This record gives sequence, C-alpha cells and structure tokens, in this order.
Amino acid sequence: MDSGDTKAAYWTQLVEAYREKHPNIDLSYDPLTPNSMTEVVPLGVRNGTLHDLFQLPGGLMDEAVEEGWVMPLDDVIPNFEDWKRQYPEGILFEGVHIFDGKTYSFPGTAPNRYNECLLYSRQLMNDAGYDPEESPLTWDEYRDAAKSITEAGNGQVYGVTLEGGQPPKLVLWLEAFAQMGGGYGLNPATGEYDYASDAWTDALDLLLALQADGSLFPGSASMEAQQTTSRVVGGSVGMVTAGPWMIPQWEDENPDFDFGVGAHPHPGPGSLPRGYNPAINQDAMWVASSTENPEIAGDILAYHGSLEGATAWMSIVGPGNPTPFEEAHADAADALSPAGRRALELSETLVSLPSALIRNPEVAIANQEMPALTPGLGETIAGIIDGSITDVRSAMQDLEDRSDEQLDQAIAAARDKGANVSREDWVFSNFVPGEPYTPDMYDEL
Repeated sequence: MDSGDTKAAYWTQLVEAYREKHPNIDLSYDPLTPNSMTEVVPLGVRNGTLHDLFQLPGGLMDEAVEEGWVMPLDDVIPNFEDWKRQYPEGILFEGVHIFDGKTYSFPGTAPNRYNECLLYSRQLMNDAGYDPEESPLTWDEYRDAAKSITEAGNGQVYGVTLEGGQPPKLVLWLEAFAQMGGGYGLNPATGEYDYASDAWTDALDLLLALQADGSLFPGSASMEAQQTTSRVVGGSVGMVTAGPWMIPQWEDENPDFDFGVGAHPHPGPGSLPRGYNPAINQDAMWVASSTENPEIAGDILAYHGSLEGATAWMSIVGPGNPTPFEEAHADAADALSPAGRRALELSETLVSLPSALIRNPEVAIANQEMPALTPGLGETIAGIIDGSITDVRSAMQDLEDRSDEQLDQAIAAARDKGANVSREDWVFSNFVPGEPYTPDMYDEL
C-alpha cells in the first residue's frame, strides 16, 4: 500500500510479474490518498490489518519504529549485508533509515526530486503572453499570468489552483517561494526559525495577492491533489504547482492535452536556487512487524532496492523520481518525453542543504521528541487562504516562537535520555545561502 499516483504503475507491474514467477503467492496492491493513509495505517496497527508492505504517512516514522509497527530489513532481505553493500553510499542515515544500527527502510526516490513543477495549459499561458519553459516566471509575472487567464475566463476559467486540502502540499508550495528569498524555516545560518522574516511574509503576500485578484479557483482551500490537477486538464484552471509524477499520468490519460513544465516562480533578480534536504526518505516502503510473510516482503524489497529495480522504477514512475542509483538515470532519461526530461533537468538545479542529522546522528533522538506542531505551517497557510487568519505577520511570529520553543524542549528531552545534542548542531557557520552544502563541509565545523 502506498499513495498511488504514477507509483501505482510500477507496483502493479511488479505485483503481476511476481505472481507469474510465483503462482502460489497471492499479492494485491492498494493505492490510497495521503489523507487516507493517515487514517488507514494507525487503524491497521490497532486491528491487525496493516499491509505487509506499506508507505508511512508523514510524521509517523518515529512512532512506527518506537512502537514496533515495523521490522528491520536486516531480518527480511536475503543476504542483507550483500544487498546493503550494493546500495548507493551516502543515502542511508541514522534516525531516518537506520535506528539503533538496524536498517528499516530506504528511499525509492533520491532527495533532489523537484516537487514544485509549474504545470500549465500551454494554450492558456500562451494567450496570457508567457512561456515559462523559455523564461521562468517571476512572482509578478506569475500573478499577472494568473490574473490575465482569470479575466479572459470570465468566471469559467481561473489562473491558479492550490491543494489546500493537503497542508503538506501547501508547505511545499510556500516553502519553495520562501527559500528563493532566503527563508528556510529552521535557518542553517542561525539555528533558529525564521518564519516571521520577510522571505516568508513576502511569499504569503503573493498568495494574498492571487486571492485578492480573484485568480484562485473557488474551493482551492479544501481541494486535494487529484481535484486540482484535473481542473487544469479540464480547462478550468491555467496553472497548478504539482510534483513531476503528474507528467506521465497526464501524458497517459490525456494524450491530446498540450501542457508545459516550468520552474517554480521566483521573486526576481538575485533569487536563490531551491535547496533540498539530503537526509529524507521519499517513497520508502516499510515491512509491518505483524506480517506473516516476511520472506516475501524481503524478496520484493531486495529487488526494489537494486539497480534493476531502480531502473524500472525511474522508467515507469517517471521523470520526477530520480533514483538513488545514478547509473539508472541515463537509460531512463533516454526514454522520457520532452516534458519528462524537463522535470529531470529541474531536479538538477536544486542544491543540497546542511543537515543537523548528518552532522550529529544523535539529533535523531531530539527529532523523536518533536511531534507535528499544531497548528503548523500547513494549517497556518490554509487558515490564511480560508480567511480564518487575517493577521499574517502575527500568525507567522507565533509559529516561529512555538517552533523555537518546541526545539528547545526536544533538545532538553533528548539530553535527559543521554543524547549529546545541543542547539549548535543546527548552526552551520560555513553555510552560504544558494550554494550547495557538500559532505566535506561538515568536517570544517
């Protein structure tokens, strides 16, 4: 079970191939929405119906390991040490994939996926006078294009739609804007949160401007991903910010739809490139500790985490899912459509950010003491969209203060457990905004 989209094609083909090879084994695959997974996984733990292999919703990783929902791959993948040696180096980290020396998961997708592609109707964008593939849009151009599309649509077509019903997607959208202006959330230069900075409030001003112009599709505050992307394909919206996994889905399901793939709009001259966290676990699968078929789960994951599986993953799932196996990229890129290659090129524009977890693995203990903040950034953005939050700067200052307080409390709790961790672990004196933070730079601290 996972969150579906174009991953479904890969897992469906793998399940079918596995059935053919092992006709005595019955497999099924369930693609769910991210919101559904948040309900299904804890329920499955409680009533014993959890899938043997499953994707964890965001925010549940530490709980899943601590509470014993999942089991280490060391115990299920055949010849595990040999398998681990063939897996790319520098990808698996303590506190993300490894806990107490045991490996529990590995990312299906490399950390530098470009999650904020500007997908748009080429006809509507051309009519507005812009070509985002030729020249990435500035914020002013983004707003103007959205307004032009909306005005020409006369109440039937709108410029932009947002995935307001999925706060994590709102976070990706806004975080990308803020980073281009030097806002990082937890800022590597200071080790403190910067949500009240101009970088974040300027990005929120852009959101409010789109709303004031009437350019947001009605209902955006509560819509989920599939609802938003279908509006673009259907011709009632000009632009949506979405993951590159939508590209092969649109090409397969709507071959006559002429769409473009652009970069996330930037503030203007001097904009910083987008950064990515190298220690994340995108599209990871986990083995349920309740499984009665550990040898089958391990066999499937052994293939999934091999070069052969990675090549199939990238070829089937599509352009926006570069695998940790760089050897798989060239072959997959040759098979991509122009839109797919564009998304892959965008992933190469991202720069790595410093990670406190890579610097000090004991940071993982502090991270485990930080449950999702409520209300968090996603809920705050959603509140601004639906009008329940009117004082943006005060809301962001409150979020910043609560985030700093939570980190201090988590550090204290981790230290009480014996962890050698401090606020300094999040301070990177050699960090230069916009430049990649390379592995050797950790040794300079």
